Amino acid sequence: MSRQSRVWLRVCVALLLIFFAICSRIGVASAQNVSKVQEPPADLTPPCTSPAYLSAPNPDLIGEYLKAHKRYRLVIGAGEYSNHPETNNRAYVEPTARLVDATLAELGYEALSGVTQHGDAFLIGKDANRKAMDAALSEMAQKTGGQDFGIIYYVGHGNIPSTGADLSLGIYDEPVAPGQGYLASQMLGLLQTGSVYRTTIAEIPHLFVVFDACFSGTIAQSTH
Repeated sequence: MSRQSRVWLRVCVALLLIFFAICSRIGVASAQNVSKVQEPPADLTPPCTSPAYLSAPNPDLIGEYLKAHKRYRLVIGAGEYSNHPETNNRAYVEPTARLVDATLAELGYEALSGVTQHGDAFLIGKDANRKAMDAALSEMAQKTGGQDFGIIYYVGHGNIPSTGADLSLGIYDEPVAPGQGYLASQMLGLLQTGSVYRTTIAEIPHLFVVFDACFSGTIAQSTH
């Protein structure tokens, strides 16, 4: 490398060093200027107070009351008909009934003794007939006549009867057809314990009925 080239190289290096020094000073000045931004006035700053949490609620009185008494279950899965085999096409009915029954058993709900005589803790298929349901509902009413609880879960076909404000439930020996089926009002009638004005949790109705069927909303229109 010639002497002239070495001189130019030294000049370029010196210029680069000067350039970097200037840039660093500009960066420091910019950072200092940013840090000098004024805070908003105190009256424009919203207060930041600690959140006020509500006190812990009382124990679940209904849950405690349920655990202190016996609980019974009746699961009905009606998806099969004796004289209408062409309508036995609801594959969800039996699996749903079995799943609900198993879940209620895990929650501590006992099976009815009259139902278990059939070999299972629920009524499905041929066992979901009028005679078996009448007997099971009567036993449920007797079991829960005191302070114990019961849950009845029906899954299957539903239709609106000629009366309108009711629900016709299909069962094995009575498919959902005009003038057939197990009326929801009949079911509730077997469970009726009289009209009592409830004033405390200890007096809440001890029966819960779930209709997993088409048109079950018509029950809300019934006056029974």
